[in-house]
Amino acid sequence: MMRPSCIYIARVKFTPSHTNGTKLCATMAVTSFSRLFFFLISYLVLLFRLVTPFTNFPSCVRDSSPFALFDAKLDRLLHQASLKSPKISPLPGPGFCNAIYKIRDGRKEFVAKLLSQMALDRRPTSSSFEVELLASRFDIGPRIIECTDDGTLMEFLDGTYLTEDDLNSPNGDDTLCKIAKQLKKLHSLPVAAESPNMLWFSLEAMLKGPSLNKDLRDEFVFQKAKIAPLILQSSLVCGHGDFKPSNIYLTKEEDSVRFIDFELSGLTYRGFDISKLFRTEGRRNLENQRLFIRAYAGNSHDTKLLQLEAAVFDPLTVSEH
Repeated sequence: MMRPSCIYIARVKFTPSHTNGTKLCATMAVTSFSRLFFFLISYLVLLFRLVTPFTNFPSCVRDSSPFALFDAKLDRLLHQASLKSPKISPLPGPGFCNAIYKIRDGRKEFVAKLLSQMALDRRPTSSSFEVELLASRFDIGPRIIECTDDGTLMEFLDGTYLTEDDLNSPNGDDTLCKIAKQLKKLHSLPVAAESPNMLWFSLEAMLKGPSLNKDLRDEFVFQKAKIAPLILQSSLVCGHGDFKPSNIYLTKEEDSVRFIDFELSGLTYRGFDISKLFRTEGRRNLENQRLFIRAYAGNSHDTKLLQLEAAVFDPLTVSEH
């Protein structure tokens, strides 16, 4: 059996007659050692990736995936939050407006949400995260840990998102009442009087987008012209702006309701929030909507007015679906 070159070198007699052979063996030894070293490093890297489901910050998404576009924004957000040793895992997405990451820092878990340019274009720069921070303070949304101009770091909520079927289920009375009370609390929060009307601001910003086809653009313009004369009496409130079932979260531990994704929140119509909650591709459960409105109205006598306000926005929310 041929012995390794490094052992052979040890047995070479270093005399002038062996100079050329020694140089050759030394070269072979260096080459063999380099190959062995490269193999060991490759093996360790592969082993590390197999046993570590999360990647250490800040090299979380240095790849060709869409998440890589948000890499610098994520670095900045986590640095500003002063997390000690965050480990990052991209969650499914990125979605229509953002990229979502699950963050582990020791035993604590967070969610980082970074807004796309499309989402940033649909909100005024002056609004920042005003409503999201208010919702955090009053237990309407997740607790906000840190904000930058590009996104937020918030607590991780263990629970489930709602679906259209949940809202139209005949056995969802308790959940509907919880949602109604939370929405009423959100609508009662203060909002700056000089704030733009977020419904029209966000829609007009979206209409300018190059990806929107002409037919849909024309439909939005038509619906706005049709609705505008009917909403003069509709109450302007601190609204969610994108109040669909998937933006409502039922937590497991507290059995409570939390709202998420406040990108389009601000001064808007309460009827629009209610209408959008019950929009569906199929037939909506009108009884559930009436139950929700009664729970929202409480002891007031606004139920009929609320039903009218929601009905006014039905064509717009269906077109947006």
